[in-house]
Amino acid sequence: MLRLSRIVLLLLAGMSAPAQAQHGTAGWGVMPMDPRSSVLLEMQMAEFELPRRSGVWQTWSPRLEHAVLPWLSWAVRPGVARVDYDDGESALGLTDTELVAKARVASIRAARASVSAGLSGELPTGDADTGTGNGHVSLFPFATFATMPSRVFMLHVMAGDRVVLGDAAHGVDASHAGHAGHGDAAGAAHGSVIMPHQRHELTVHTGACFTLAPIVISPGLEWMQVLSAGQDTLLTAQLELALVPRRELRLAAGVDLPLLDEPRFEWRTRLMAALLW
Repeated sequence: MLRLSRIVLLLLAGMSAPAQAQHGTAGWGVMPMDPRSSVLLEMQMAEFELPRRSGVWQTWSPRLEHAVLPWLSWAVRPGVARVDYDDGESALGLTDTELVAKARVASIRAARASVSAGLSGELPTGDADTGTGNGHVSLFPFATFATMPSRVFMLHVMAGDRVVLGDAAHGVDASHAGHAGHGDAAGAAHGSVIMPHQRHELTVHTGACFTLAPIVISPGLEWMQVLSAGQDTLLTAQLELALVPRRELRLAAGVDLPLLDEPRFEWRTRLMAALLW
């Protein structure tokens, strides 16, 4: 059931419901969808209430993307997290690391549009016991479409399919579909509270950028469908406000709000600074 108070908040902001694509792309509306060399520093904070675990987490993540060719790039995003649980326990350590390869596969000059495709991988560098990691490897093939019909408006879409490799014994709890990594056979909480996911999930994210130089306003909407146990559907909205004082410098702040029941976080805020070349 839709959370009416959160819908009202978005309507007051004057935007349609927005969201964040967290894998493959940089995850910010003001950042390019195509391959592009950049370095990004990001801080996130969220409140969560998952089966057998609740509290607040914070992450600090650099992301480096290097365009080896004008149409081809690779990226790496490690991170550090602190998790404060409502029961008084806390954890500090590495999060899972993301590796990405991305290529622009088509350019449509008449529509000022481009299509890219890539593969993102999640490496288990976090700790599944303390909640900073999932304890498994997952792959996320994805494709993006971006078009800029005018100098003040851009539309982008990302679609991807996450698959957990192996038996995922440390990451998937069928009894809590939609919240991977929050219980094992012994009943102990286990896995990431930062990026919980199921064995197989489909994600579609769409967003827009409205430019009132040097300000950029970016709303979006992310839909996620669990294709393994549970068949849960998640819908997340996002609103971003960015400052672009120079073409190669981006500063942004954002807020993410879940719109359906059984969310993976109650709210999430983000800060970002990026340099492109």
